[in-house]
Amino acid sequence: MKRKLLFVIILIFMMLLGCSNEKASKSDYSNIELKLLKEEKIGKGIVYKVKLTNNSNSVLKQNNVYVYYPIKKRENVYGNNPYKVEAEGNKLDIKPGEKVNLDIYMPLEGIQNQSLIETKKPVIQLKGYLDTVDSKHKFSIGGDLINR
Repeated sequence: MKRKLLFVIILIFMMLLGCSNEKASKSDYSNIELKLLKEEKIGKGIVYKVKLTNNSNSVLKQNNVYVYYPIKKRENVYGNNPYKVEAEGNKLDIKPGEKVNLDIYMPLEGIQNQSLIETKKPVIQLKGYLDTVDSKHKFSIGGDLINR
């Protein structure tokens, strides 16, 4: 019985090692950089100027860049906000080594219950594909915009 269990465990382990995962590897998209260049209050909103740099070896395809203000859940606990603003100036195919300047205008007017929105900690998010537009090559990166 012990011998059969050991054989099954070894067989499962070997099968797991033999499986390949063709999803975009972290090393590819970890070399894509979003850098805040400028933050400027204009009228009843804030403009963020961001540089997207593709330092990976892959073409960044059909990417979308969004900025949103997180929602305060509790003290020092924030959640996603479904209200996101898409960056302007983006391109569909960004080649390795290419840089793209993006503009994001975040209106402050019209935000209901602003006490629950953290406007001092905007979050940036990039969703896209590396080389091929399919579920295997889809990725998403992001984080705090101000401290990038």
